[in-house]
Amino acid sequence: MWNYSELFLRDLDALFRIALLITGSVELAERALIESMDVLSAIAPSGRISNCSVMVLTVARSSIAVLRRSKRMSDSMEESTLTLLHQDLRPILKLSPDLRCCFVLRTLLRYSHEQVGLLMNIQSEDAEMLAQTAVLQFAKLARGCEPEVPSYGRQPSFLQDASTSESAI
Repeated sequence: MWNYSELFLRDLDALFRIALLITGSVELAERALIESMDVLSAIAPSGRISNCSVMVLTVARSSIAVLRRSKRMSDSMEESTLTLLHQDLRPILKLSPDLRCCFVLRTLLRYSHEQVGLLMNIQSEDAEMLAQTAVLQFAKLARGCEPEVPSYGRQPSFLQDASTSESAI
């Protein structure tokens, strides 16, 4: 068993980067980390968790929740935010919020399509489609090219009725 407060402090930089990459904002990443600590204290009042992956999952979930509740869903990014990340990670912040979130969860954190679907509240097939699109867009951004607007063979279920659903990031 691990003391999550000690782990959280030890891994704060990595956890902040996860939250920053998902939310795309320093302010939202900080909010997600605070929320994560609240969640951890609620699920593990003894201060103990079984492993570090519980903490990473909690940060990812909190980051998604904070991003969804945020009024700032724009793709605009402050230049100072980009400088907080290694040069190779900076193109991730230029992805749209849904692609960015999926890319971080699937590619960097190595969650399965099913897990990504559950975390993002979308179908696993849509998570797979988003992950593929995110990787292609990231590759273009990393090369300095402007990404194309994704063209799906079918409209993903999370986009079909965006006016009545809050599930799409």
